[in-house]
Amino acid sequence: MAKKEVIWPFFLISLFFSLTAYLPLITFAPFLALSYYRFTLLGALWIAAGCGLIIDLLSSTPLGMYTLNYVFVSFLLYRYRIHFVEKPLGLASLTLIFSICSLLITRIFFFIYGISLPFTFKGLVTDFLILPIGDGLYSFFCFSLPLILYRFLRRQWFHFLFFRKETKKKEEEELKRHVK
Repeated sequence: MAKKEVIWPFFLISLFFSLTAYLPLITFAPFLALSYYRFTLLGALWIAAGCGLIIDLLSSTPLGMYTLNYVFVSFLLYRYRIHFVEKPLGLASLTLIFSICSLLITRIFFFIYGISLPFTFKGLVTDFLILPIGDGLYSFFCFSLPLILYRFLRRQWFHFLFFRKETKKKEEEELKRHVK
């Protein structure tokens, strides 16, 4: 079994953007999408509950709303992770789907809690088109590109080390030929 990359730096990225949110993003969506690939269903649900609790503590909504939201969405989407490739575009796509489902469940919770949001065309376009695309772009630029860069640098470092060993061997062979 291949060794998986660590994902705690991506938690820190999500936490940073949660604390300094200038845009209305679901900041933990890409991190949760990554956790679907790295953990079992139970582990992913615990991570979703923890991320939801962090957002609950930072928001003014009723406590537990985002925790339940993230757990429900994770439970719904975990089995569909196999339909998305574990590549940058797959992560952005899964984040986009997570965002749509999360916004739909948030709207349902707002209705249950008595928080009224008007159903207008502008609100629906914003909630179910613009915000998920923004979350997908956030996922691509803040999560996928660092993963691509990490894998590229790791591969280049391996080639550098391998090439360095080869050049040392060639230099030693040339020195042996000149000595003879």
